[in-house]
Amino acid sequence: MKTKRCTACGGDIQIYYDNEVRDDVYCNECEREYRIISMHPVKLQALETDYDYCFEEDEY
Repeated sequence: MKTKRCTACGGDIQIYYDNEVRDDVYCNECEREYRIISMHPVKLQALETDYDYCFEEDEY
């Protein structure tokens, strides 16, 4: 298992041996989502967490 640091809070993000590119992983502290974009070396991309952008204002 490898760990990376969360860019939002500095918490640990655990990368397990069976994770693959395009898997989603989470920060253990703030639960921010990241997507694995490379395994060697491990590189992560923060995912959008505000889901309201998918809806128009009049759709609520």
